[in-house]
Amino acid sequence: MTLFHICHPCVMLRSHSVWTETHSESPKVLSNHQKGLGVAILALTQLLLCLMTGEVKLWADIDWMDIVGEGGAAIFSLSWIVLILSSRPTGPVTNYLMGGLVLIFASTWQDFLDEVTHLPETLNWGSSLESIAMPLGIIVLTIGLYQWRNEQLAIRQQLLKRERLFRNHHLIDWVTQVGGADYLRRQLSIAMQSAQSHSQPTSLLLLDLDDFAHFNHRYGAREGDRLLHELGELLMLNLRRNDILCRYAGDRYAAILPSTDARSAALVAEQLQLAVAHFAFHLGEQADAYFPRATIGAATLSQMNPTALEERANRSLEWKKRCRDSFNTLQTTEPC
Repeated sequence: MTLFHICHPCVMLRSHSVWTETHSESPKVLSNHQKGLGVAILALTQLLLCLMTGEVKLWADIDWMDIVGEGGAAIFSLSWIVLILSSRPTGPVTNYLMGGLVLIFASTWQDFLDEVTHLPETLNWGSSLESIAMPLGIIVLTIGLYQWRNEQLAIRQQLLKRERLFRNHHLIDWVTQVGGADYLRRQLSIAMQSAQSHSQPTSLLLLDLDDFAHFNHRYGAREGDRLLHELGELLMLNLRRNDILCRYAGDRYAAILPSTDARSAALVAEQLQLAVAHFAFHLGEQADAYFPRATIGAATLSQMNPTALEERANRSLEWKKRCRDSFNTLQTTEPC
């Protein structure tokens, strides 16, 4: 059995204040309501241009089948835009989907307007808009659908991580929405049995949030619970698919790493420390950000029982907390 003690400089040697202020202004992002208003302005502009540069067709000259087909296409594309704006948050994926649908709507709407108005032959901007906007919109929409697919795959992976936990919902810690200590010990026992049957090691990480009591005292238990919850989400995102995250006790998390040797466990621990070190926790609408600090202990074994693995991970964590102000490099020791 090897104990790994990771003292990452990004986390352990920050003795200065963990509060920073952002002086640069955040980039302005259009809200979904503003985007919807923009679509309405675009449609109205196209209508006014057709009325100003052309003339309304006579009733007998209108092809009503084309009116139904092209008008229906414009209505459906507009309804898709409404669904996107009403169901998705702002972001790159939404922007791609919106951009593609707006271009498609502009093309179908112009096609509809061409059926009720007649533009002079010298002004061919209407047909140019139709021929350019439609293929360009399909390309942008395809990019958005591809990004949406990747987004759904990422969400699915997170749901798969939580699936086993939700089946044992009575063992969930309701502050962090991950498993509690009882769930940890059950899963650790299962992981150890599987490790022994396949002759593979199991690793356990214990992450302790530094100065959490001071944070709770200064900003209140509600903000403390929110910090724990968001930190749990962050850790979940940075763990692998088969890893299991639990709330061990108080401000301490535990991560079970099945089929993971000591070297790989040290790498995962370092990645988690980097993620926590760059996590900016905002209090309400304030510009200031609180950057939490974390200490991680790790233990790996393949033959001992789960209790022994838990004890050794605790010893690793306590040793790390004592040495964090003295070491700034990866330490490997054999204390036993």
